[in-house]
Amino acid sequence: MKVKGKNGKEYFLVEVIAHILKYLKDELIKKMKRADWALNATDFDWVITVPAIWRARGKQMMREAGYKAGLCSRECCPALEAAVGRVPEHVLEDHPDKLSLALEPESAAIFCQNMMERQASSFCSPESPYRVASYLIVDIGGGTVDISAHHVVRDPEPHIKVIHPPTGNDCGGTKVNQEFAKFLQSLVKDDGFSRFLCTADEQKNAKNRVYLNELFNENFEKQKMVFSDAHEECSSNMLLIELPTPFIQEYIDDLNEGAGLCSNVSCGKLKEVSERQFIHMPEEENPDKLSLVLEPEAAAFYCQNISAIQRASHCNVKGSFKSDSYVVIDVGGGTVDIVAYQVCKFPEPHMEVLHEPTGGAWGGRRVNLEFKNFLQNLAGDIGFTQYINMASEKRCAKHCAELDEIVEENFEAQKTIFGDNDLNRDAKITVHLNFSFLKTYESELEKKIQDMHIQKIEHATIDDSDLRITYEKVQLFFDPIVDGIIECVAKVFSDVPDAYTVYLVGGFGGCQYIYNKLCARFGEKYKFITPEGRNHAVVKGAAMMKKTPQFLNARRVDATYGIETSIPFENGKHDELYRVPATVEGEPDMCSNIFTTFVEKGDVVSAQDVYMMSFTPERKDQRYMKVMIYTSLEKDVWYTTGKRPSSGESNGTYEDVNMIGELFVPFRAVESDESAEDQIVDVMFDFSGAEIKVTGFHRKSATEVRVVLNFLD
Repeated sequence: MKVKGKNGKEYFLVEVIAHILKYLKDELIKKMKRADWALNATDFDWVITVPAIWRARGKQMMREAGYKAGLCSRECCPALEAAVGRVPEHVLEDHPDKLSLALEPESAAIFCQNMMERQASSFCSPESPYRVASYLIVDIGGGTVDISAHHVVRDPEPHIKVIHPPTGNDCGGTKVNQEFAKFLQSLVKDDGFSRFLCTADEQKNAKNRVYLNELFNENFEKQKMVFSDAHEECSSNMLLIELPTPFIQEYIDDLNEGAGLCSNVSCGKLKEVSERQFIHMPEEENPDKLSLVLEPEAAAFYCQNISAIQRASHCNVKGSFKSDSYVVIDVGGGTVDIVAYQVCKFPEPHMEVLHEPTGGAWGGRRVNLEFKNFLQNLAGDIGFTQYINMASEKRCAKHCAELDEIVEENFEAQKTIFGDNDLNRDAKITVHLNFSFLKTYESELEKKIQDMHIQKIEHATIDDSDLRITYEKVQLFFDPIVDGIIECVAKVFSDVPDAYTVYLVGGFGGCQYIYNKLCARFGEKYKFITPEGRNHAVVKGAAMMKKTPQFLNARRVDATYGIETSIPFENGKHDELYRVPATVEGEPDMCSNIFTTFVEKGDVVSAQDVYMMSFTPERKDQRYMKVMIYTSLEKDVWYTTGKRPSSGESNGTYEDVNMIGELFVPFRAVESDESAEDQIVDVMFDFSGAEIKVTGFHRKSATEVRVVLNFLD
């Protein structure tokens, strides 16, 4: 069987399927190598699912396609059947037993039988007539509907028995897409979209076929899957289908006319967003049920829990890449967080922080901002004021959303994969521009690109609705951000030289260009690994930390913390600027603005390292005390004003000291025969977690007192 490609040429269907399978296989192997899994195709067992209603011919075609894709051999070795006239002299697949075919409804049956016991019991009560012993599987896919009946047999061993031969038809979801295509053809009065697909430009025809595939198999597909009777409750009762820009350009008049004739069609209308409802939350009852987790620490948890096979693959015999000390680089949208850890085995397995968290604002959004600046210069409109401010109120909101789509979706998709073809410097990235954006800046874009072409500094071209940007120009978007990341990483490596294993996680951490640059800069000494599931490493690791919080029992403090106190003045040591003369004869002069340190930057603290300070009211009737909390990035801090002492002079230099919050300590009322000492409150400061926690106790009664830390005002 032959099928026609977008270029008009015919191909054997088995070859087309083989190319798809080979692409998926190659992508898997490539990502495994980046995750440091040294695996080949023959290390896997491959399973291809097929509809149960397929006959032997279709099943054999899938197996041959798998052989041709190289699933069972170390190299791609074609093995086509005689029907296509290309039988090789000998079949070269090494391990045909590595490839299996599975019937789709049977696969679904096994999944359903293995779902959680609690979920199954919710609809299979002892009194329920619905038993799991005999059941139907209705597998509704894109092309077919497969129905099979099974029975679970318990003796002699649990197994599934097919009690009805598979049946079904071709009424899959694709049929709904076809009905929508017919409706759209009638709307634009063009059967088969011949005007859109049969132009003189063959390359344009191929691109337009891609646009139609995107329209039916992505844009409409998303709306189709969420469509239900619930839409009847909506005031608009409409599906919103995004049409490709070239499609609108071709059929703009027909679409407007069709929308006017059809009462159930609207073009260009957006559903109004209802006012936000603010929910007033009740007072917290169990504050300990909510935890904050540092993102690189959560990612470190996840990386430590990757499979033993993967860890073993980057811990070679010589031990040059050790997993007991490692660095986690969490590259997100806004920031880069870097932390170094060591895994200790005694007395119990646990993690210790080797380097306090560091990083900077070098996230992926900085690259997006560079692209946005380039686009503004290209359009000759800083801030896109012409596009946003000159529109009506409703159109303004729509244009803002379209700008977000261009930058945060269309460019974002290209940014993540940039660098996959690092050696191909002639490659360009393609960013789709919205129709209204092109119409607004059409003349300016053409002029700027033409000027660049004349000056032979071409950075971009416009092809229909696609902006194509050269590799060299995109590098300029990346390089300032990558340089910032490299500078942060180099500092950590200088402080922790023995942490040879480096995990790259986060949404932007999977960018091939960043991976390539880090390997080029540090690859001779350090091993960079992008673990599987890196995008969700923080989320999954946070859940793991909550389950085993004791595994990370020591952290390094990121700054010096303390409060302001007064102590007896010492001549020659304290600054005269802060001398407070004694008001009572015989009492010493005091020195104010003293920075009393709790913990210093870089200190290793655990949950057992609690700093205690006692607070005594100045008067019996004092009901609370407000204490300022200060911080500094320096270690040896003298005064809360930031002033440093100098030898024999009072004009020492100043350092960065900031008041970051307030501590409120309440005092209980006392009887007339009690003293202020009976009101003493002991406050425990815990710096070992992601948050600073305080706990207060009334010393005399040994009861807990609610002390409050406020960092917001």
